Amino acid sequence: MKKILLETVCPHCQAALTRGEWIELKLRDDAGRTGTVALSTYFNDYAVRLPFDIADGTVVTFLCPHCHAPLNRDYPCTLCAAPMFTLGIRGGGKVDACSRRGCKGHALGGFSDPDELLMLLNRVIDTPYL
Repeated sequence: MKKILLETVCPHCQAALTRGEWIELKLRDDAGRTGTVALSTYFNDYAVRLPFDIADGTVVTFLCPHCHAPLNRDYPCTLCAAPMFTLGIRGGGKVDACSRRGCKGHALGGFSDPDELLMLLNRVIDTPYL
């Protein structure tokens, strides 16, 4: 089965966030440190490149590197209750992920029509869903 590569965009300014196999975002921690973080663009791949050490369990704020709008939302992760952050998917839909370091909470969504989600899946997997 193929990996699901997500071509992401900022939900505010629609700027591309995917650079090759990485999603590049700005982050800010509670101590006020900021830097550029790179997240794997593959769905269910938890690889990350951090600008500095961040302890497991730490909640960070993600920002668009283009318009600097915060990407964190007011709704909680179903696994740990930390705020989720949202990225748009080029062509429609969204991906939500947890802002807590080490939590694997994430989901695909934002499709107004279930057929749109199936079309996304059909583009990236070997066996089409009907």
